Amino acid sequence: MGECQLRKNFKIGISMLLAISLLFTSFAILASDDDNFFEGFEGGTIPPGWTVLGSGATKTWEITDIDSHSGSHSIICHYDNIYITQDEWLITPAINLSKYDNPYLIFWHRATWVENDNLPNYILISTNKTQDNKNDFNKTVKKFAPHTLPSNWKRVFCDLSDYKNDTVYIAWRYQSTHGEIWYIDDVYVGEYFDDIPPTISNVTVTPTIQKIDEYVNISWEAEDNESGLKDVLLNITFPNSSVYEIKMTHGSHYYHNTTYSLNGTYHFYIKAVDKFNNTAQTSPFSFIIKRGFNVTVYPSTTIGEGSNFTVRVKDEKSDEPVENATVKFGDEGENTTDSNGKVSFTAPDVTNDTNYTILVS
Repeated sequence: MGECQLRKNFKIGISMLLAISLLFTSFAILASDDDNFFEGFEGGTIPPGWTVLGSGATKTWEITDIDSHSGSHSIICHYDNIYITQDEWLITPAINLSKYDNPYLIFWHRATWVENDNLPNYILISTNKTQDNKNDFNKTVKKFAPHTLPSNWKRVFCDLSDYKNDTVYIAWRYQSTHGEIWYIDDVYVGEYFDDIPPTISNVTVTPTIQKIDEYVNISWEAEDNESGLKDVLLNITFPNSSVYEIKMTHGSHYYHNTTYSLNGTYHFYIKAVDKFNNTAQTSPFSFIIKRGFNVTVYPSTTIGEGSNFTVRVKDEKSDEPVENATVKFGDEGENTTDSNGKVSFTAPDVTNDTNYTILVS
């Protein structure tokens, strides 16, 4: 920064605008085949082979078209009147798990009035021959404590490999005293699969404009819903178009903090790949690396109006003169430095002492 006063005060400033980038991901629903069990509740009634064991309350499991994960229907258990405690069971037909190498129960669920949830819900397994005896469901696959049900649709994975040689019944047990509404949809039993890409969030770059050989920190979060991350990659394109891809060490929070010696604009994106090769990738982000300058105004810091003065620009690191640097003198004009890092201007006539800004780029 150089200052001169005659009626002129010169300051150096830089201002840049960095665009905001967005993250795009997608997911698909895996179509089931004849070897897998699937129920989407699109028939509008309790599906054949399914059983509802109620507690005698007015409300129990029923099909609804109010909300669904896919299609137009799901199955819900609605809370009953106040002071009525419910214990409502929804049970699948018998499912033979012996034909699967790695059997899983996968389904989608959500809840409303979660803040009123006051009793745990369960996923239970029976390996006995009857479907309608609650006492046979003595194996807990998943427990949902009060207030833990998701308010948005979320997929649940339940490992059934402990029962891979059995024929089983699977039960959703809803318990509540004037509590929540629990929605279930797209129930799948079969070989494990994962078709949802990882998520990448909270991408930040600090600072967005930095000097050469000073640190820039890129940070983000990446996670996968179930199968786990295989690779998390940071891809950076340098101003000279060279591309570097950096494989990150696994975690949930990621940081890349390093210096850059080439001035210009850098572009980067982040890619995450899970163990089923589902991929998420951000759109590009960018940051700018600039040379630092030492700027001096001659002949002195006080210049009379109408006088000539010289701006000399040197590289901050090497202290060498910078040729072809653009120097802008307020609104009076701009010029480029010569091989000695110098450029001259004439101070305009002014009525009062006046501050001017010199910008160097």
